[in-house]
Amino acid sequence: MKQRTQFARAAVAAVAASVALSACSSGGGSSNPYVPPKTVGSALRIVGMGDSLTAGVQSNGLMGEDTTNPIPGSPFATVQATQEHGFWALLWQQANPGVDISDPSVSPLPLIAAPGIGTVLTLNGQGSPTPITTACGGLNQIAYNFSKALGVRLAPKNAPFDIGVPGQTMHEAVYQYQPTGPCNTLPGPIGALGALLSENNYFYPVLGNYGVGHTQLQAAVALRPHITTVWLGSNDLLKYAFSGGAVGPTSPAQFSSDLATIIRTLQTAGSKVAVSNLVDVLNAAFFFPGPEVEAVITGNFLKLGLPLPVAEAFAAELAAEIEKESGVGPNGGWLTLQGLGKTFAAFQNGQSTIGLVPQGDYVTAALGASLQKSNDALNSAIASTVAANGATLVDIHAQFAQIVANGGIYPLNSKCCSLQYEGGFFSWDGIHPSNTGYAVLANTFIGTLDKAYGLSIPQVDVGAIYATDPYAPH
Repeated sequence: MKQRTQFARAAVAAVAASVALSACSSGGGSSNPYVPPKTVGSALRIVGMGDSLTAGVQSNGLMGEDTTNPIPGSPFATVQATQEHGFWALLWQQANPGVDISDPSVSPLPLIAAPGIGTVLTLNGQGSPTPITTACGGLNQIAYNFSKALGVRLAPKNAPFDIGVPGQTMHEAVYQYQPTGPCNTLPGPIGALGALLSENNYFYPVLGNYGVGHTQLQAAVALRPHITTVWLGSNDLLKYAFSGGAVGPTSPAQFSSDLATIIRTLQTAGSKVAVSNLVDVLNAAFFFPGPEVEAVITGNFLKLGLPLPVAEAFAAELAAEIEKESGVGPNGGWLTLQGLGKTFAAFQNGQSTIGLVPQGDYVTAALGASLQKSNDALNSAIASTVAANGATLVDIHAQFAQIVANGGIYPLNSKCCSLQYEGGFFSWDGIHPSNTGYAVLANTFIGTLDKAYGLSIPQVDVGAIYATDPYAPH
């Protein structure tokens, strides 16, 4: 790439995504007795098994209270809590009206103190996603020590009903009973995605009430649920994609066996079981289709005030380099949000190359096809296993397919919402939904549970959620 002008390098600094994610792992400690949650007498005892989607992760972190924004120049004075906006939290609140899920003394959530665990993102003064915490400092470091991990929670003695562990796969939910190793920031690009996919720094803060040696499935049984929602498998796909294919696709047979174990174990414990299938992960805002990459880059330059001819020239040059390094371009493939940030950083620094790598920066057309095949196979396994074991299917895949068929638009109003990045359906990490997106998902779960079990849980008012959603355009 050519040497950039000083003006262009300064301008593009506003676009370079500073999503400093990292991976951590953990250690153990002494046992801690299980304390039943204070909400155990609620009218409808719903337990949420799952990963970051059930936990209510947004913008790469989990946080149970609002906090003052420490990033200078940000358009937001406050960084909003994530957990109370998750689909499961909304479902539970609709089913149990009158309980304030943000109140730690009665909340069914494992509310995490500010500034959260993971690396919660907000926008800086130039509109770029920026972490408010370091990956292995503060609460993240404490979360790896069993004897201290519950100290990151606002109500450490209350065992939550939402036991989704961000980063877990289907197999891990059945068999993982402890995290591994000390907290480390992994080197290189794979470390930049580790926190998004690692279960380790979330494991004890979510499941610590059950003592050492308990799995997510065992925790669910201990809570004596009336209904358990199960949404697992997204990380099986994302770990395949973000490793550049180095982590192979999950065996559908193993996946089905693990899901059958979950369903049967919960049914034996007296719970009805509602299992969600998986969206096509490449439709998440984190992935930019190759044919659209040049237009995305042009649009970002235009936001900075560059004249259209200049923006198009720079974008064409960058798109050509992306295609040279990764094969992603008009003929297919996907550039990721991480890869896009790296592209703008290279431009800003006047580098001759971007340095894209397959571990997180892009997905080739061939890997994408294999990933979609795995996506389809896991959904088939979910459907057949649910039917064979008398559980209920929550068809989130069909809901997303309908949005995609509508041009990627969920038509809430003239401004919202799109599946594109900053389109209103996803938060700043491009993987986890916005408040509005989670509300839409919650209504799918509610509608399914009402129909399957003769309930009358009221729908979430998506418009009211949208009105205060910091991730959605207004």
